[in-house]
Amino acid sequence: MESEIVVASILIMVLVVASTAKSALGELSDVSLRLLASETEESPHAEFWKSILEHRRLLSFTLTFGIHFSIASIAILMSSIALRIYQQHFMLAAFGGMILTVIVFRQVLPLVITQNDPAGTLLRLRIPLKLLWRVLGSIAHPLYHSLRGLQREPGIETEKDEEGDSASDEIELQAFLDVGEEQGIIEQNEGEMIQSIIRFSDRTVDEVMTTRTNIVAVEAETPLDQVRDLMIESKYSRLPVYRGDIDDIEGIIFVRDLLKYWQNGETNRKAIEIVRPTYFIPETKAIDALLPEMQKAKNPMAIVINEYGGISGLVTIEDLIEEIVGEIEDEDEPEIQETEAEMLEVDVNACIVRGIVEVGKIERRFDVELAADDFTTVAGLVINQLGHLPSVGETLDFRSLRFHVIEADERRVSRIRIERVTQDEAIDQGTAETSANQKTSKTVNNRGAPSLPGNHLWKTVTNQDSPLSLADPMPANQRFSMPWLESISQRSRQNPRRQELAFRG
Repeated sequence: MESEIVVASILIMVLVVASTAKSALGELSDVSLRLLASETEESPHAEFWKSILEHRRLLSFTLTFGIHFSIASIAILMSSIALRIYQQHFMLAAFGGMILTVIVFRQVLPLVITQNDPAGTLLRLRIPLKLLWRVLGSIAHPLYHSLRGLQREPGIETEKDEEGDSASDEIELQAFLDVGEEQGIIEQNEGEMIQSIIRFSDRTVDEVMTTRTNIVAVEAETPLDQVRDLMIESKYSRLPVYRGDIDDIEGIIFVRDLLKYWQNGETNRKAIEIVRPTYFIPETKAIDALLPEMQKAKNPMAIVINEYGGISGLVTIEDLIEEIVGEIEDEDEPEIQETEAEMLEVDVNACIVRGIVEVGKIERRFDVELAADDFTTVAGLVINQLGHLPSVGETLDFRSLRFHVIEADERRVSRIRIERVTQDEAIDQGTAETSANQKTSKTVNNRGAPSLPGNHLWKTVTNQDSPLSLADPMPANQRFSMPWLESISQRSRQNPRRQELAFRG
């Protein structure tokens, strides 16, 4: 019995050490461990932190194995000890002892020890941890690798873990930013810039480009004096040059090249004569890969093409940098009026935006997920959901938001009012629209009926909630002479299937 008590005591110590170490390890993120490893580079503990960081998952599994092994072994020993002391109620005694052991030594004590200084706790437990690593590792490590092998085929690296780590790191970094802003460590504009850098790698060219419809370009045979006038009017220092159609861009004309010829009086030259080569890129290209390419090529503008080889738009280095630092306005750029602003705030729950505003900005503004897989702009969202180009006054309720078109023409949606709506308001709106549609449908049917005697029969049929068989007897006051209808009725009586088709037709 004494030996059992000694072994149980040792196992309780193992339980406390393993539980405390696992609790401390859970409090420390990978970022924290990297900081500890870098800060203690010249410290004797640097190798300890690097080892923890390198084998974090395996260590966590080993500690979990040690915790459960200790609890199971303590339960067996405690039952044996209780059987010798309390023969009649040994089960109750063993159960109570295990409950107390788990609560105190597995939950409460490790939490109290680690809550103030998890890094210091791990450092103080480094010697017992090394011992547990060697003793428990002989069983836990092969078991860990065997279980990992079941998750994937041998020789094939899984990308799930890497994606999961990346997602968790991004969430963790976002949490750090939120805490830093709340505590005043990070200014709001600094936090926004850091978030922009984080999102930078997730964005593609089609999300930041100037769309095809907004491209200012010149025809290849345009004289240089007209090109100069267009540059002055548009305030662009670089213009694409096309031949015949915008899809056939042959080069880019730079204002510095234009000035050389203009200074020499050679304004009779054509735009195509002084163009530089065009840099084409696909619209699916990631902007974090595009930026260094444009820097290396010393090309400040690229033409964006779609999968069919058509022109989707153009992108400049300025567009890419603005994704990090925000909008950059030139000194000669006209001041944006409120009516021209991309997003005009109305109140906390509403704003007015231009159709070209990206869906991502609306998601961040209203904290909603709009699942923008098939569109990138607000106008694209509205058109995609309605299934047609909307006119002024049309409304769309989508994902707790109401989109009200306030400016549009036959080609595009220019301005939209967006406001947050409650679920009850959305239901009421849907009910009202359904009633209006039903009323409109009845009106159209009534007006569209043939102008014949007994036209009230057409109204009766189209407004009935249940099908009306043409073979059913009619009241005398509703009968009238319509040869084409009587012919259908006779054929329908002879062929029930034809009757059904005739009515449906």
